Amino acid sequence: MLVDTGSDYRWIPATSLERIGVQREKNDLPFVMANGERVARSVGFAIIRLDRYFTIDEIVFAEKPRSTFARSADTRNVESHR
Repeated sequence: MLVDTGSDYRWIPATSLERIGVQREKNDLPFVMANGERVARSVGFAIIRLDRYFTIDEIVFAEKPRSTFARSADTRNVESHR
């Protein structure tokens, strides 16, 4: 498994995000995967809470087969760093 620890986004299976009500706010954003593959995915926003602490994060709607590949791994959005 390739993991890019410098990722800007969290990848979570689309079915899980839809089930908890996360909306697709940005569509067809370009990403370059750790293996060099170029893909387009939707992104939404989520509030992540732990006890009294929270943060807002951009979450990528991981589509199959990405859900398995990137289940807990992050990838870098190369396009946003140009």
